[in-house]
Amino acid sequence: MSMDEPKDKNSLSKEDLELWESHVRDMADLPESEKEDFETLLEGQEIEDIEKELPPFEKKKIVSQPPSLKDKKNSEPAQLDKRTAEKLRKGQFPIEARLDLHGLNKTQAHEKLVRFITSCYAQELRCVLVITGKGISNSTSEDWLVPSKGVLKENVPYWLSEAPLNEIILKHVFAQPKDGGSGALYVYLKRNR
Repeated sequence: MSMDEPKDKNSLSKEDLELWESHVRDMADLPESEKEDFETLLEGQEIEDIEKELPPFEKKKIVSQPPSLKDKKNSEPAQLDKRTAEKLRKGQFPIEARLDLHGLNKTQAHEKLVRFITSCYAQELRCVLVITGKGISNSTSEDWLVPSKGVLKENVPYWLSEAPLNEIILKHVFAQPKDGGSGALYVYLKRNR
């Protein structure tokens, strides 16, 4: 056993003490008036009493989430059967509503998408089309040799996969060419029960 090692688990080694002293060297003591205030604050109170006085934790509210989703908590996400998923991929479901995001910036598009999907869910629609555009243009690219990728084309699938939308969507896939191809998405919603 070396000289710097502590003799028991609760004592500090010489190196640890030196490190601690170098850390607290420039710290000032708490003024006596503040020490008394803190001590009187805690005097006669149990930890449970102090916790009761703390303000409640506030959760961030999602404004666009339909009220009917608040009570629904599924342990496993719902899945489409193979036949339904194949029909969706082939564009064989009737499109009940469309949202065109052309000309919107990222923030506007995200807000409009959330409102549209939650509204469709509230109306008990099942298959909707979201048009993002393909976003390939040489004129908007920072590097004119590499075509730019569409901001909405990249972000909309991600937005559909995150809360609150993922709680009401069963599946989304790129549309068939007749409905916009890779510049559009079929979105298949859960039943609103």
